[in-house]
Amino acid sequence: WSLGGPHDPDPEMQRAFFLGPPLPLGDRLYQIVEINDEICLLVLDAITGEKIWRQQLAVVGQSTDLERRRRVGGISPSYANGVLVCPTGVGAMVAVDLTSRHLRWGYSYGDGRVGGGRRRNPAWHQQMLAPAPRLDQIWSDGCATIADDKVLITPTESNQLHCVSLAEGKPLWQRDRGRDV
Repeated sequence: WSLGGPHDPDPEMQRAFFLGPPLPLGDRLYQIVEINDEICLLVLDAITGEKIWRQQLAVVGQSTDLERRRRVGGISPSYANGVLVCPTGVGAMVAVDLTSRHLRWGYSYGDGRVGGGRRRNPAWHQQMLAPAPRLDQIWSDGCATIADDKVLITPTESNQLHCVSLAEGKPLWQRDRGRDV
């Protein structure tokens, strides 16, 4: 099966931009996709490709300055303890409880020039976007790593390594990128 592109019978999926590879869990694929100025979690049946459910994660701002970083960096969800952590590429990451299919928490880190803060409803918050830097001036991997109930993320739209708690999204610490990529 295939999904998206100009030959997809679903007009919405024709405009979809898949932001990275899907995360396979059981018989499902968890995919972060940009559709109509929204960053969404798309859940697919791994065997048939059928859409099972969709959750809005963030709204893309009017500016397209961040588009290159979001689309080149590649983002995929990460999973641990029933929680799916989804980078958005627009200054926030969102956790989805897979049991209830509800947003569990959101963490906003803005453009990385100032300290990030926690937001309860990032899906309804439009982010201010910073001009795109050269690719050698950003993190090379924007996916989240989960270890010991902590989430580490090096988002391409931030100059900091962020650590938050998996259960609540509470900020634990941040470190400047320096010359690391």
